[in-house]
Amino acid sequence: MERGYALAEAWGGSIEVVPGGGHLASDDGFGQWDHIATVIERIAGRILEIRT
Repeated sequence: MERGYALAEAWGGSIEVVPGGGHLASDDGFGQWDHIATVIERIAGRILEIRT
């Protein structure tokens, strides 16, 4: 977690922690996280092309 927080701070981002969630991914049955594209776009400073 310390490394994650340090990277997030260095990149001007943030971390969202889901207690007991581990590494959450769409392939693990959690579905799509549509809002994450907005977060990535804000951090990267560019618009993403979402592929389905």
